[in-house]
Order: sequence, then C-alpha cells, then structure tokens
Amino acid sequence: MRGLCAALIFVATALAVGLALDAWLQAAEIQSPLETYIDPIYGPSYYPGRSFSRFHESFFLGGTNAWGYLGEGRPERNETDEVRILLVGDSFVLGHTVFERHHFKRVMERELSVALGRRTAVLNFARADFNLWNMHRYYRDFASRWDHDLALLFVGESDLVPSRQVGSALYPFSYASADTVAADYSFRASRQFHQAKRLEPLLSRLAVSRLAFNLYKLGSRGKTAGILLGKWAPARTADAEDGRTRTVAAVEPLAAHSRVILRDLARDRRVLLVYKEPIDDTYRAAIDSLGAHPFELAPVFAGLRARGVEPRWWPVTRKLGHWNQQAHQDIGRALARAVLDRKLLD
Repeated sequence: MRGLCAALIFVATALAVGLALDAWLQAAEIQSPLETYIDPIYGPSYYPGRSFSRFHESFFLGGTNAWGYLGEGRPERNETDEVRILLVGDSFVLGHTVFERHHFKRVMERELSVALGRRTAVLNFARADFNLWNMHRYYRDFASRWDHDLALLFVGESDLVPSRQVGSALYPFSYASADTVAADYSFRASRQFHQAKRLEPLLSRLAVSRLAFNLYKLGSRGKTAGILLGKWAPARTADAEDGRTRTVAAVEPLAAHSRVILRDLARDRRVLLVYKEPIDDTYRAAIDSLGAHPFELAPVFAGLRARGVEPRWWPVTRKLGHWNQQAHQDIGRALARAVLDRKLLD
C-alpha cells in the first residue's frame, strides 16, 4: 500500500512539475504549442488566431489572424479600395527568421502605398517545404479565395522537378491529367496523416510536447549537434533545411506536370512567377515559351554581395540560411519596382 501511495505521489508531482514547466515555456515565449494542423483539403494549415515563436537562424515572434494565415486579418471579400497582393512560396517567403515588420512584404506595402496613393496590403500564404505542385494547389484551393489584384509565386529550380515533398503523406498537389491540371488529395488516406491527426490535440496545447517533437525532428535531420554545439558543431553536408538551395544533379526536360501547371499560371493575368534563385537555361527557355515572363531575384542578391552583404548569412549561427533582414529589405524594394515598372496593377 505504501508503495502504491509513493508511486501516485511521484506521478502527481511529475505531472505538476511538467505542467508548471509547460506554462513557463509558453509564458516566457521560449516554446509555443504547435501552430499548424493538417487540414484534409489544404494539408498543413495554421490554426486561426494563434500566437507563436520560432528559434532558428534568428528569432520569430508573431501569429496568425482569424482567417488562418500570417499577418493582419483581411476579409476574403475586398469591400475597400485596397490593393491586394498575395505571396505563395516556401520557408524563404514564410519568413520565420525575421520579425514581421522586417519582412519584405512590409517594404512592398510601404513602397507601393506611396507610389499608388492607395493602401496596399501584401498577404502571406507561404508554407514550409512548398514546391510548384504544392503552391499551385494551395493557391487555387485557398489563397485565391481572397480578392486580389496580383499573386506572386516564388519558385526555384528544385521546385520545378519532382521532389521529396510532392505527393508526400501530408501535402495535396496538382498534376497534369492529359493537358489539364488535376488535384491529388490522397495524402488524407496515408498513415502519417492519421498519426498527425491523433497527435494534434496534444501538440497544439502543450509546449513540452512540441519541444520534444522539435528535438525528434532535429535528430532525424541530423541537426542535434548543430543546435547543442552551435558554431563548434562538426560540419555536415548542406541541405534544403539549412535554407541553402539544392541544385538538380542533371538537367532534365521540364516535367510534363510542371509544364501544364506553369501554363495554367501563365494564363492567369494576376499571377507573377518569381525566381527565388538562378534557373538553368533549359528550364528558363521552357518557361518563357509558356508566356510566364518571371521576375528574377538573382540581380538583387548580386547587388547585395557587391556591397559586401551575403543575403543568407546569419552571424549568430555563423552559417548560411534563409534570407536575412537586409535581404528582405532589398527584395521588398525590388519587387515593388517590378510591379510598378511592369504595370502589373493596371
């Protein structure tokens, strides 16, 4: 009997300490519960009205609005004279490494509002690990529901070819069916989808469980040493999670799925493709032939480097990663100029 009482006291004490630790982690904004869930239609999505923090190359503190995307809330229907621009891309566009006020969308809003004499809102619908096939599906299913004047879709070379996240267990995607675009939602029948749904109630409420989940992800990606040892960690092979762009080993013809998707986007006068990295000439010619006429960020980065600024260098981690604050400033100004020079809002 005494042993049972001791066990119960131990369990109760451990539970109380765990809950207190969880409350402290959340109150100090060291770790927040999971801010995303897996929607059966849209895939990874944000909980509406959720505040959260992130630590990676830098510190992010922000949250989602009542409509479930980053930044200030905007109703789906635009009843004002507001100019609206949508952003769709991956973690570079997501910007979880800079404060909201430093993101390039804020620079675009300021520049365009002054130039146009009208309030301009740039709405961020980016998601981590998105590539072209995911972006197209998310744009058509979710982001395009908002009244908008222009949508910027950010792609790199690796986004144009089948990659590890296309058709994965947690993402819907677009693909070519004959010469038209079709949608694949088979992810919701996968084992990983059902596992994620079972874990969501726990991960979305407790910071400790989210912290344990993050440590598990770091271990599975080989990042544990880097987090624990910082700049003294042994060097490892760069990958996409570092924010470094992966190159395609051998240039292949543009995939039929990507070609049909790009043609569909080129026909949408409200869409501008943005190359977030240099694109091989083979892909560039194929995309140009579809009438897309993308805007390139490579000259922006070349200008930064000419001034001695590496756009993906983070002094805290002493590593290359996602775009830093200076890069966001220059990207915002360059995109605003491109919108005005090309008369994309006329």
